[in-house]
Amino acid sequence: MAASTDVFSFGQLDPKADVFRNYFSSTSGLSRTTAMIDRAILLGLTVPEVTVLVGGLRALNANAAQCKHGVFTAKPGTFTNDFFVYLLDLSTEWEKSTTVAGLYEGADRKTGARAMSAPSLTRLSSWSMA
Repeated sequence: MAASTDVFSFGQLDPKADVFRNYFSSTSGLSRTTAMIDRAILLGLTVPEVTVLVGGLRALNANAAQCKHGVFTAKPGTFTNDFFVYLLDLSTEWEKSTTVAGLYEGADRKTGARAMSAPSLTRLSSWSMA
């Protein structure tokens, strides 16, 4: 069976980006933002629906390869609103990572201790799907 499979043809079906699950291939021809908007339009999702989808998937820890970026909860795998609580917590200061492109790091404003990290799309606050 494997001998009759055209590996190259099936390789074209490999996903280049699934930004809802924090997967983004370096061979993708789109930016992360464009890939998310493109997928949202294909799925017919509104901005509030995308927001809830991303928050829910992060809380459930449904990231590709179990990546911990954007999983803002002490109870991964449990459907909670922790993602939004931690993302909007004013005691966390977000800054671009100095070591990883496209990543933000959240630090406690008082102690400076790094608490969490997230790809740039998690912090995307507003966009239009016109």
